Amino acid sequence: MSDLRKVIYLVLVIYLGFRGYSLFLADKPESEVMPPISEEER
Repeated sequence: MSDLRKVIYLVLVIYLGFRGYSLFLADKPESEVMPPISEEER
């Protein structure tokens, strides 16, 4: 169970971190440093 909990925790941390980072970049007007790649993929 501990391994499963670690995997779920890692997935949640990475998912929330990616969401927060993308929202943080979206709020910043300086998107030239790192352009949103997720929008281009979709």
